[in-house]
Amino acid sequence: MQWKTGGVLAWLGLAACGGGVPADEAQVPAPEQEQPAADVSAQACSVGVAARVKIVQSAAVQGANLGTFTPLSDMVDVQGTLYFTTQATAGITLWRSNGTDVGTVPVKTFQGLTAAVSGLTAAGSKVFFKAFDVASGLELWVSDGTAAGTKLVKDLTPGLDGSTLLNAAEVNGQLLFYRLTSALKTELWRTDGTGLGTIKLGEFDGLSGLVSSLVMKVNSKLLFVQSLASGTGLWGSDGTPGGTVQLLKLDNSAAHLEQVVQSGSQAVFLLKDGLLHEIWKTDGTPGGTVRLDSLGSAVQLLGIVGSNVHLATLDPLTNQLRVVRMSLVTGARSTIATISNPVGTVAPTIQRTVTVGSQVLFSVAHGGLTPIPEQVALWVTNGTAEGTRQLFQPLLRSDLFTSPLFSTGEGKLLFINGNTLDPWFADLATGAAGRLTSLPASVLPKVGDFVRSGNRVYFSALDETGLHQLWSVAANFSCPAGLQAE
Repeated sequence: MQWKTGGVLAWLGLAACGGGVPADEAQVPAPEQEQPAADVSAQACSVGVAARVKIVQSAAVQGANLGTFTPLSDMVDVQGTLYFTTQATAGITLWRSNGTDVGTVPVKTFQGLTAAVSGLTAAGSKVFFKAFDVASGLELWVSDGTAAGTKLVKDLTPGLDGSTLLNAAEVNGQLLFYRLTSALKTELWRTDGTGLGTIKLGEFDGLSGLVSSLVMKVNSKLLFVQSLASGTGLWGSDGTPGGTVQLLKLDNSAAHLEQVVQSGSQAVFLLKDGLLHEIWKTDGTPGGTVRLDSLGSAVQLLGIVGSNVHLATLDPLTNQLRVVRMSLVTGARSTIATISNPVGTVAPTIQRTVTVGSQVLFSVAHGGLTPIPEQVALWVTNGTAEGTRQLFQPLLRSDLFTSPLFSTGEGKLLFINGNTLDPWFADLATGAAGRLTSLPASVLPKVGDFVRSGNRVYFSALDETGLHQLWSVAANFSCPAGLQAE
């Protein structure tokens, strides 16, 4: 196990995209092959750099059927206050935390075997979520962090039937969300957390695209794609009925939204149109929505850096990934590196991506004969051949979970070591990498997703209590030099 800082090896004789040989294209070897690299000794953070905030789950209340399988769920930041939920036999509890033991308190428990709380989403100073109670079924709730201020927003489907609510997102301090009707139509709603302030913005035919979990927010607008047999359109909403309009018709037939990456006031999205993969950019205006290219091979977006979007395309003959740089201005593209495939018969996939400054980090999974990947590695690219390299392996290998890749916002990346299942860090400025904290041995995932709230990063950790508890680390943490004892 080592931290790789080395880079480029052999030049390719053929271009992977288009004619000619791009001047900066390189072949990056499979992880098993030798490559010249400067190895930086891994280091471990001192005990206490990452620490438990509070014991929020106990065996006495969890119940025998839950135990270690119940990590903290739906962690979300609401203006510097963390919200999350825990599950026990008695029900599901909504919590809030300011990062201290005494400031981490339960807000409300939804009791009974039918309890359901999910989809925590911040909007303004409130947190919204879906919850079930016997009077209204599954509907939209809101909380201001107090028991009295945790209540049903509006019973959109009167009675026990409840509502099918999807894809909540904050726009201009209010919550926008979709509701599916019994007539298989899709409604877009807006709420400020009150019944009177909950209004329908529009109703749409068809489900495809509208119910996608991919949400774009650009320049104070929610953008979404409606895909029908009669055509595919890009819509935008500023949270008002008059401001909910189709911006542009993208296709004369049904095309499906596959992926979205965003940076500032620009989004790039991927449409699947038959066998073609169309790459579009948008700033939320008709004139700023442009198709950059259309490719016949499979495409996965990696991230936006400056005036370029980085993506990965698959060579169907070799099952190798090509890392490609595409201009957001001209649409011109060039292959900057090809990642060799150690499992040649199975196509690799990109699991997660995160952009940190001028670098895009992404996890590459190489499959095998089972749903569990044979290998998962962390890669980085800055849009050049020498800056495209493998940083670490292995990440978490699982058919149910993927290693989170989380930027602390202070030049550090958090991820999961696939051997020990402990949380690790990478300092992208110094090249240091190592264990953030050591947790007891387990065959189960020890860590949930990370989220930043205020100046700390929170995560769920399976610690010596035998249950997942709330942990945190300062977003700007530093770890003294020292060898990693593994």
